[in-house]
Amino acid sequence: MAKNIEVSAVDIESLAVKLSDFIDTLTAGERAAFQIVEWYLAMHALEEEYEVTGYMADETINHANLWRSVTSTLIAQQESGVR
Repeated sequence: MAKNIEVSAVDIESLAVKLSDFIDTLTAGERAAFQIVEWYLAMHALEEEYEVTGYMADETINHANLWRSVTSTLIAQQESGVR
């Protein structure tokens, strides 16, 4: 069993910004592939918080906000023992 890891709001914000910046470096094909990963995680992490069925991402998505929400939710779920 993995031990709990301390994650601060600053860590979440930093990760969200770095992932968003990383996404900006991807080619169009890589970005499309990465969107599949993003939305797979978002649908599973945020399914109770947001209705995401049938949602289609486009180039105007704010990746930092998405990763901030996904990361915060996954950490909260881990801390509460929800899987």
